[in-house]
Amino acid sequence: MESAGRQAPSVRRAGGDRKASGGEYVILTEEKDLSPLEAVRAYKELSEVERAFRKLKDVLELLPIYHHNPQRVRAHVFVAALAFLLDRLLEKKLKAANLPFSSEQAWVALRTIHLVDFSFGSEKRRGVTAGNHQARQILSALRISAREP
Repeated sequence: MESAGRQAPSVRRAGGDRKASGGEYVILTEEKDLSPLEAVRAYKELSEVERAFRKLKDVLELLPIYHHNPQRVRAHVFVAALAFLLDRLLEKKLKAANLPFSSEQAWVALRTIHLVDFSFGSEKRRGVTAGNHQARQILSALRISAREP
C-alpha cells in the first residue's frame, strides 16, 4: 500500500520475552532503520510516556486548564513536563533504594507530611510533621533529612 509518495510500512516479527508478554505481538513501523528490538524498545518507551501523562492527570491532579495566552500555555506544558520528570526521578530513586512503592503510593505517603503553625503563649512557631513510616522511608531514599520549614 503506497499513498502520496510514501512507502508502505514494513512489518517485522518482534521477539522478546514470550513468557513475560504472554505471546507474540506485531509492531508496525515506517522506520526502516530500526531493528526489531529497537522497535520494541521504542514502543515500550511510548507506552511508558503515555502512562506517565495519564499518571500526571490522576496522581498529580492536573486538570485541563484553558489558557488564552500562548505564554501561559507554554508555562503549563513546562510545569507538566517538570512534574513528569520529578515523578520519573522518584520512581528511579525508589527502585534504587529497593523500596516496594510505586510513585503513586509514594506521593500518597508524602502527603502525610504537613506544615504546622503553632503558638506557645505569644511566641509563634512553625514545624513540619514527620509523616507516616512510608513517608520517612521515602525521604530517606531521597536523602532528605532536614524537615525545617
